[in-house]
Amino acid sequence: MTGTPEALPERVDRIEQKLDSLAESTGERFDAVDKRFDELGASVDRRFSEVSEAIAEQRRYTEFAFDRLQSSMVEGFRQVHLKIDEKIGALDRKVDGKIEALDRKIDEKIGALDRKVDQKTAGLDEKLDQVLRLQRRQARTRRKNG
Repeated sequence: MTGTPEALPERVDRIEQKLDSLAESTGERFDAVDKRFDELGASVDRRFSEVSEAIAEQRRYTEFAFDRLQSSMVEGFRQVHLKIDEKIGALDRKVDGKIEALDRKIDEKIGALDRKVDQKTAGLDEKLDQVLRLQRRQARTRRKNG
């Protein structure tokens, strides 16, 4: 730092100008940084809004898809229940028919058995009557002969 005292005001002016220029340059840089931060903040806000809207849209679609699936499943279960009811009804009718046929057969067999028992009983009654008549005749014959 060599110089004369006369040159000092000139030097101070140059330093002052440099400081003013540096202050102005620093202010511009801070303004540019502030602007970029504002733009970045707006961009982040916009992207968060877009993401939030996408999530909301996805939720609406999921609820829509779930409602459709649920409706489809309810209808499918309804059809399965109808088919099951139909099959059970057919099975009931078939079993009822088989039971009625079995009842008829049992009734026929019991009727045939009743007729057979009646025939055998009638035959026994007839034989007993013959035996009794024979015994009465023998008893009369013994009394007469006796």
